[in-house]
Amino acid sequence: MKKSFSLLLVGALSLNFFSCKDDDDSGKSLDEKIVGVWKLEKTLYQEIGEADEVEYPDDCEKKSTTTFNKDKTYKNDEYYNDNNSNQCMNDVYGGVYKIENGNLHVLDDETIFKIQEITSNKMVLVLEEDTNSDGKIDYKVIATFIK
Repeated sequence: MKKSFSLLLVGALSLNFFSCKDDDDSGKSLDEKIVGVWKLEKTLYQEIGEADEVEYPDDCEKKSTTTFNKDKTYKNDEYYNDNNSNQCMNDVYGGVYKIENGNLHVLDDETIFKIQEITSNKMVLVLEEDTNSDGKIDYKVIATFIK
């Protein structure tokens, strides 16, 4: 399950707002702060009843970038390890996004990420899932990106 959520997270990007204020960021909107090229720094997986897991990108995955543009489009340049060939593979795709009520909406697949933190050089996105359809969040993916 962890890998499928990781792929969903990266694929959807490449994403209740609590702003962390930096001197550079004062006066900038979320729309302005998100624009640029982001790299995944780490991913935290939280599942009810399980120990938290932190995953860091390997050398291949470190090449991946997600670019958010002013015109509300994004491009994901994703690098991943092919389990069959053990080679570093690359996919490039993009789409359209919007920011609304402190959430990042990836319109192509209707994924919604909570923007937990965003500054000029750090972004933390949270994806919450109700995996057993009981109306309660039982799985979270918290991804930290840097510029």
